[in-house]
Amino acid sequence: MSKKYHRAFGVYGILGDPKGLIVIKKNGGPYRNRYDLPGGSLEDGESLDKAILREFKEETGLEITTLTQLGVTSFKYPWDYEKWHYNQHICVFYHIHTYNGQLADHVTQFVGQDAIGAGRVPLTALNEKNGVYTFWYW
Repeated sequence: MSKKYHRAFGVYGILGDPKGLIVIKKNGGPYRNRYDLPGGSLEDGESLDKAILREFKEETGLEITTLTQLGVTSFKYPWDYEKWHYNQHICVFYHIHTYNGQLADHVTQFVGQDAIGAGRVPLTALNEKNGVYTFWYW
């Protein structure tokens, strides 16, 4: 018997320096109460480059000015959601080079927003218990 997978597709931005990685605190989905890379799903008809600009601003308060697409990966994990028991997550990663604005520790909440706010976390402080699967695949 084959497993039935829910499929998630999203764009994610990687922005860091020696002080740490910019992450968001999740408030929903399988990553609730964990850190994640800023990003998320595309809106209907939205291009990849427009989606990363919008998602990054919504979740961090930062406006991307230059970025580079790094690549795509896919991974699977157990997750009980509606009729599914597994998720296949397809991720497009971007390296954020420059941006404008201030990092928002609290962001505007709306239907579909699953980020509480953003922060900078040292890489040494991220682990499999507080960071999402996305971290372990890039």
